[in-house]
Amino acid sequence: MDKDERDWATAFARSTQLSRRGFAGTGLVAGFTLCTGPLNAATTITDAKGLTAGEVRVPVFDSANAAGRMMPAYRAKPAGKSNFPVVLVVQEIFGVHEHIRDICRRFAKLGYYAIAPCCISVTAIPANTTWALRNS
Repeated sequence: MDKDERDWATAFARSTQLSRRGFAGTGLVAGFTLCTGPLNAATTITDAKGLTAGEVRVPVFDSANAAGRMMPAYRAKPAGKSNFPVVLVVQEIFGVHEHIRDICRRFAKLGYYAIAPCCISVTAIPANTTWALRNS
C-alpha cells in the first residue's frame, strides 16, 4: 500500500468514526430493526395433527363478584391423553397471535399441555377498575 492509499484509508476511517452518542443511536435503531424484523417474515405454522388445539375460555376468579366472567385463551395438548405437564405461554405485546399459537402447538407436540391466556382481555378486567382500557 503506497502513501496515497494509506492517507486515503486513514481519512476514510476518521470520517466514518461515530461518537458515543452516534454509536448508541445506531445500535438502538439496529436492535429495534432486528427485533421487529421477524414480524415481517412468513409465519411458521406447526400442524395440529394429533393435537387437541383451539380457542377456549378460562373462568376468572379474582374476586367474589367475578362469577361468570371468562378470559379467552389458546390451548394445545396431545389428543386422547391426560395428565400432562402444563406450560404457560405468555403473550407478547401483540397479544395471542399466530406465532404464540404455534408455540403452544410445538409444546403440545412434545407432550405438554400448553395454554396462552389473553392477558389484555377486556373481559378479564375487574368491574371496579377505572382503567382507560375498560372504557374503550
